[in-house]
Amino acid sequence: MLRPHVLLLIVCCFLLCISYRPGRTAISQGTNHSLSLNGTSSYVSVPNSTSINISGPITVEAWIKVNAITGNYQNIVYRHTWQVPGTGGGYEFSITNAGKVRLDLYQSHNQYTTVTGSTTITTGTWRHVAGVFDGNQMRVYLNGVLDGSLSTTNGPASGNSPLKIGWNTGGTNYFGGLIDNVRISAAALYSSNFTPGLGPGNQTRALWKFNGQTTSDLSGNFNDGTFQGGATYSTDVPSTNNASPTVSLTHPQNNTSFTAGSTIVLDSAATDGDGGVSKVDFYQGTTLLGTDTTAPYAFAWSNVPSGVYSITAKATDDTGTVTTSSAVTVNVLDSAAQHSLSLNGTNSYVSVPSSTSIDIGGPITLEAWIKDRSNR
Repeated sequence: MLRPHVLLLIVCCFLLCISYRPGRTAISQGTNHSLSLNGTSSYVSVPNSTSINISGPITVEAWIKVNAITGNYQNIVYRHTWQVPGTGGGYEFSITNAGKVRLDLYQSHNQYTTVTGSTTITTGTWRHVAGVFDGNQMRVYLNGVLDGSLSTTNGPASGNSPLKIGWNTGGTNYFGGLIDNVRISAAALYSSNFTPGLGPGNQTRALWKFNGQTTSDLSGNFNDGTFQGGATYSTDVPSTNNASPTVSLTHPQNNTSFTAGSTIVLDSAATDGDGGVSKVDFYQGTTLLGTDTTAPYAFAWSNVPSGVYSITAKATDDTGTVTTSSAVTVNVLDSAAQHSLSLNGTNSYVSVPSSTSIDIGGPITLEAWIKDRSNR
């Protein structure tokens, strides 16, 4: 039989073990990195998912820094399986053996449509590249300038292949150099020349920024990647203008009144067009009330004493940039100080002057709490 102190020690160890549950590693805010690939064996592998299976308008873009023009193709993004029946269509974005930007859209496992740029890319320098299909035309851009186009309705067909960053499945087209801010969107984001960067977009299906040394997908679609063949990180990153997150308080409304002792639920809407929101902090004046790290962002402020409060929400994105919402005023009243309007039923009323705010010419709702003294 185990002695009591030995049994107690075993129980404590057991409780300590089950209480430790490692979670997903948080992104280090403000620590910018890029993906470093050796050009011979390294790449990032991303499993197939419905979110990256795009069969209509598409934009594939990235910042790249090529070590050398080697005479071989260097793939930036590849989602297709060439010559394998049953894998369907997909898309490929690469630098050609002559150093030009190229976009391929696959209509099947062995049929594709191509547009290639006219400019040989500069090595050893960060360059923004983008490939676009809008339903009627394919285009490639270099540093925000149109570099090639092709009129076609041949978009990418549905497929089931995984995605590779820096390599083409089964081939030798490894990328040698640095890749950063890879974004795939189910929309034609660029229709004319634009300022290079990673500005706000729509229909973002995958976004890898590699900041904080992670291959997590910041689009919210969980297309997380894994390193293969010696891929690593670099602190050499492009100089880009980060878009600040947007944030607003959606509840409570401005000048809402509550009874002292109430629990007030604070709700916030926060987004980041070129990355992810890492947290939302809720403040009363300069006092931090609470923090939420996952959407929908909310905090329950309990047992609120009487007073007039100014509430704000602060959203922080994956680079550490912070945006503060407009302030909302909350009135918390003592129950004894609350009143209602008393009318005598014969000649008493409240008169309100005319104003444009109450001159409503469309849908309308009128509501109130009433207590009638008599039944007529």
